[in-house]
Formats: sequence, structure tokens, C-alpha cells
Amino acid sequence: MQNMSALDASYAESVVAGVVNTQEAARERLAAFAKGTAAKVKPD
Repeated sequence: MQNMSALDASYAESVVAGVVNTQEAARERLAAFAKGTAAKVKPD
């Protein structure tokens, strides 16, 4: 988002927030990250 215009970055942030706020798995993962208990994500 650093290289985006303010309008584009705001749009991208709102899309991500919408996903996080509507999907239970995403909310759980975000909460685990905030608590420092999230497992490391490894590429396939």
C-alpha cells in the first residue's frame, strides 16, 4: 500500500477489513496473531 495513492490504499484496506470481519477463520487467525499464538505460515 506504500506505493498506492491514498484512495487506492483506502479501498484496498476496506476490502481486507471486509474479508477479516466476515470470515470466522480470518477473525480467529487475526486474534491468534494479535495474541502471539499464531502458527507460522509456510508456502506450499
